[in-house]
Amino acid sequence: MWGIIKNFFTPKSPFAEQGKDLLAIRLLLGEKHKWCQGSMYRYNDDAYCLWGAYYKLEGSSSITPYFLAQKIHQKYPGEVDHLFNGGDYDRVIMRWNDNPKRTYEEVINLLNELIREINP
Repeated sequence: MWGIIKNFFTPKSPFAEQGKDLLAIRLLLGEKHKWCQGSMYRYNDDAYCLWGAYYKLEGSSSITPYFLAQKIHQKYPGEVDHLFNGGDYDRVIMRWNDNPKRTYEEVINLLNELIREINP
């Protein structure tokens, strides 16, 4: 999996590392049964929420919680404004992912849009 990511983004892009990290998160959530809500990680299913997938890479990630939270805040205005405006970026990601109306497709589409914005 990581070999695929290695050369996906052009080295000249100032956001190449962010793009690789977003793609890694995207691959962790690769199939619907690998995404979950209400828990960072479900051991029985080997499934992650968006925050859990980010957290798995956090030690080596170039992405900040603000980076993801800002995109969520822009794309879904009103849904998590109070958390975003209060600087609680971790909870923006968690609350957005765990919204009972949230779909797997919305999570994947958000990641795909970020990847496309970084590496057009």
